[in-house]
Amino acid sequence: MKVKYYFVFFIVFVIVFCGGFYTLSSGGSDITLSLGQTSLTLHSVVWLGVGIGIFFVFTLLFFVGNWFSRFSNSYKNDRDYENLINQIYSQILKHPIPHHTFKTPIFQTLSKVLSRVSLHPNTSSEESQNKKIDTLFAELLELQKGGVIKLDFPKDSEFWDKNIINKIKSDLKFAIKVLEGDYHTDIKERAIDELVENNLVDEKIIHKFLSAHPNPELAKHLLYALNKKGYKLGAKEIFELLALIDVDSKEYFHLAQKLKSQLEPDVCIDIFSRLSMQKEKAREAYVFVLLDYSMIEKAIEVLNDYEDLTLPKAFIELKKMGKNYPLEKFFE
Repeated sequence: MKVKYYFVFFIVFVIVFCGGFYTLSSGGSDITLSLGQTSLTLHSVVWLGVGIGIFFVFTLLFFVGNWFSRFSNSYKNDRDYENLINQIYSQILKHPIPHHTFKTPIFQTLSKVLSRVSLHPNTSSEESQNKKIDTLFAELLELQKGGVIKLDFPKDSEFWDKNIINKIKSDLKFAIKVLEGDYHTDIKERAIDELVENNLVDEKIIHKFLSAHPNPELAKHLLYALNKKGYKLGAKEIFELLALIDVDSKEYFHLAQKLKSQLEPDVCIDIFSRLSMQKEKAREAYVFVLLDYSMIEKAIEVLNDYEDLTLPKAFIELKKMGKNYPLEKFFE
């Protein structure tokens, strides 16, 4: 019952009840109340009204107290609900779970339960009717479609990676900055792929790439991507990339097969000669290049220092005997 309705009902009740009581009592009688040396004499109907009035005041206080209690509980529930939504928001974005003090045990328990699970957004689901969560899901859906959004993602999250990749695809100038910046290998590989695919790799970009001290895997990815696309690099860039990568002897051999068609014989020989001095695994590729260019004497001279390369030696012996076999078979 609303307080104003209760108040109107009380006034009507007092008038009717006290008036009826006064009429039925035919004038009634006075009642004296003594408190120490003080006494108060009032008609019995008035005393009845005073009693009812006191009852009304206490009842009103009860209503007010109940209203404050409900208001306080509602405020606590709203705050706890808001804190729980913030926790869900943070967990979806893979942020550290914020510390909240919940006023209601049920929300406190629910918060602890949620903190023990990993939340993944289902962007195809129906709206929750919570503006903050629905706005977040709308932005994540835009991210899935290839858009770039401004949410604050932690760097170790899938959303951060996706957002950066989308930006690389939409802004190739940014892709160049990625090669120089502090990004992990997978992101830089995507930047390389986009730049190579759009024919934007030149000596200047390769110089920037090398200046950023790339790891061997990244250098290998760039070299293979350029080779696949048919880029013809300068001898300096090829050597620097080959010196950076770390592959086995068979892979150096396959690289020599691919690169010799892009380079002049003297340049190719010089590159793999210098490379073999830096990397033992490149020795076999160097011998292959020499034999492929029919530099038998130089190959024999090199092989004298490499006793473990028996198959190339066998190829030379067979060639001296007039037997011709595919050179590649002795290196695969």
